[in-house]
Amino acid sequence: MCWTQARDGYQNIRWGATITEVLSAYPNVSVKDDARFYHRDADRDFSSLGVRRYRERNVGGGIRDRSFYFYQGKLFLVSEKYNIARLNIRDTNSLPVRKTLEALYGEFTDMPPYTYQAYGGWFNIQILSCHKTVNKNLRIEIVVRLATGFENDTAFFVDYIDPAVWGQFFSTA
Repeated sequence: MCWTQARDGYQNIRWGATITEVLSAYPNVSVKDDARFYHRDADRDFSSLGVRRYRERNVGGGIRDRSFYFYQGKLFLVSEKYNIARLNIRDTNSLPVRKTLEALYGEFTDMPPYTYQAYGGWFNIQILSCHKTVNKNLRIEIVVRLATGFENDTAFFVDYIDPAVWGQFFSTA
């Protein structure tokens, strides 16, 4: 895992970049029609609101998937998905990624845990998360998704977010 300090976008891509600009920088990205956010208040699909997701699989460096989200054709969120073993995770402090990102950006704030039933109640999902608003142009969230009954769905995400657009969908508290 390798992180670089961003201030107004993701790596070398600025918020508001077009789909063409992102595809030029990340040629292995392909279209994925649903725009599902794995956020603290459940899995929600934002395709009907005009959000599009483009995804790159098997990125490397521990990243299983990297998703680029666009609203009105402009980049506003990049989500890196990592595999984790079903360890005894009780909070986001147990993840080395948190310490790495805090060294770059400063202390993160924990959010209350949230649990919901997925896929018609077949299994429960517990969301553990923390966030850091770096500046008016960058918010970072670490989201741990723990699945009970379907451990293959256990993962953690590092989300790089344009707060101005994000606030149209979620509270940034």
